Amino acid sequence: MSLRRQICVCVFFSMLLLSLPGVAQETTGGIQGTVKDPQGAVVPGATVEVTSPALIGKKTAITDAGGYYHFEQLPPGLYSITASAPGFGPQTQGDLQLKTGSLPTLNFSLQVGAVTQEVTVSAEVALIDVSQSKVQTTVPEAVFTAIPKSRSFQSVIPFAPGARQEPLQGARESRLNGYQIDGATDSENVYMIDGVNITNVQNGGVGKDFQSDFIQEVQIKSSGFEAEYGGALGGVINAVPKRGSNAWHGELKGLLPVLRPERKRSMLQRLHLHPEWKLR
Repeated sequence: MSLRRQICVCVFFSMLLLSLPGVAQETTGGIQGTVKDPQGAVVPGATVEVTSPALIGKKTAITDAGGYYHFEQLPPGLYSITASAPGFGPQTQGDLQLKTGSLPTLNFSLQVGAVTQEVTVSAEVALIDVSQSKVQTTVPEAVFTAIPKSRSFQSVIPFAPGARQEPLQGARESRLNGYQIDGATDSENVYMIDGVNITNVQNGGVGKDFQSDFIQEVQIKSSGFEAEYGGALGGVINAVPKRGSNAWHGELKGLLPVLRPERKRSMLQRLHLHPEWKLR
């Protein structure tokens, strides 16, 4: 095959790949809002920073002419947001629990003052996201790690309204682990792991399972979800795996649960591990 023909073939397949529809990868969330002064006028050019143990470093945004800011692709976790502008004292909103797919609106009202005068807001952000119409239930890490569950992330699906376990409706030959959402069978659900569709293309249901030890939170969408999930007649189960961050964490499994507390501490010291590591 000549060189020109090889180049033409490569270009053809490249264009074919680019024409394929993209797969949704909703594994993060976002934060939006406006920054205003005490009289309610917008503050353009204000600096907004977000920090979190889930982030490596921090993210910064500058408000536009309308005083609006927007952050996207933020991993789920606990966030602190600070807004500042010349001539105004900075204002900080802490303890914002961001979930997968959520886009809370957080507005700031800066007070005139020196930059050394910082205002900390402790009020909670509204739990209802009025900017989206989808119906979803998110099982966060704090709940996911505390409740009894099986080794599969699917065991928390019944936490969503309208969802229940129906073993006889399972798509697999064993007929196990079937989950019905809003009356649809398990074969009509879409399963996602870290933005990758793991649905069994032949029979439906989960094609490749994922252990719950590696999951940070699970999102179950039952209706009103985005157009890219149009192939789902039931629900969309989106599992988000744990990520790396600046915080050291880990787990030990095996014989540790049957050991006495002093024996566990001794073993951790030998392994040079922090005593706050989970012991299972």
